Amino acid sequence: MRKTFKFILFYFVMLATVISAVAQDAIPNEIPDTVCVEDFVSNIENKSADTAAKEAGEARITSISAAFLRLPVNYLDILPVSSRLDLLDYATADSIGSVRNALEGKSTLLLLNDDYIKVQLTPVSTLQLRRLPDKKNGYIFVSIYTVGGDGQAFDSDVSFFDETLSPLDAGKIISLPSLLDFFPSLKKNKAGQKRLEQIIPFPTIEFSASKYATTYTLKAYLTIDKFINQDELPFIREHLRSPVTYLWDGVRFKLKKE
Repeated sequence: MRKTFKFILFYFVMLATVISAVAQDAIPNEIPDTVCVEDFVSNIENKSADTAAKEAGEARITSISAAFLRLPVNYLDILPVSSRLDLLDYATADSIGSVRNALEGKSTLLLLNDDYIKVQLTPVSTLQLRRLPDKKNGYIFVSIYTVGGDGQAFDSDVSFFDETLSPLDAGKIISLPSLLDFFPSLKKNKAGQKRLEQIIPFPTIEFSASKYATTYTLKAYLTIDKFINQDELPFIREHLRSPVTYLWDGVRFKLKKE
């Protein structure tokens, strides 16, 4: 009797193991390219950038909402995917809502359209995400993370991603402005350049992306001028050209000639 019981128990254990294995194989590996991804949120949370990129799938990402959801964790660690989804739900309902972020503060979606999203992450930081058409009938996404305010000059970090949200080499897409790009009248003035470098040894630059599909530009603003010695302001204002504008040609951003 005991042998029969043990055999039956062994049979059911083996059967349960087989059913569990089949169920695991049936779970899809990719995340749909849509805002409605609640069933997949837990699979992306707290993953490394490489893992998140792989689990985002090799499928093309074409919408700005999907790109926002799938932006790798190390580029947006303050906002877990579940919180990003809540922000998009607020926007879908035509409501401006806030969610709690990883710093126990509030993050707010400020603007969302088919090509652009802007989020106030903290009182002193924002994220812009912009969709750009490329020459292969696809898209490139540019993210702009900016910190500043409360006595600190605004400064931006610009990154680019392909349609699988894999990072691209930013140096091949944009040449960041030099200090002299903001002071073109001093490019042939060595004495003026030396004075400028003494006044602004460490320039800070804020970037802003165009918000709508009718234009594809980046604007760069020199922001340190608000914090320099007041005695030098007349010299700065005489020569400063800010912002400088970059135009998108489908491959890279090129500095607009004035």
